[in-house]
Amino acid sequence: MGLLGAEDEELVSKVGESLAALAAAASATHPCSAPPPESVILGAVGGAEWVMRSQLLERRSERLTELVPDFVYLVTMPFLDREEALELSRRARELLDEDEFR
Repeated sequence: MGLLGAEDEELVSKVGESLAALAAAASATHPCSAPPPESVILGAVGGAEWVMRSQLLERRSERLTELVPDFVYLVTMPFLDREEALELSRRARELLDEDEFR
């Protein structure tokens, strides 16, 4: 496996930042009585970034859009109940399916 180019690294970074912001928003909106350690979010975002890098290295960038709803679920699940996280994931898929996001 080789390294990603600057443009791909920037994409991974921006999506990772967006996922971290989404997790922070979920945390602020639905504070847990015992919040998960910060490492949970770092791990979820880091895992998403690893998957994105893997797909880009395999020249499968078209998969990134397909995976975003899964990433949304992954980073919001520690703060929301399962149904809420699934609903956000579904909404992400709907937004990505709209023509303006293509």
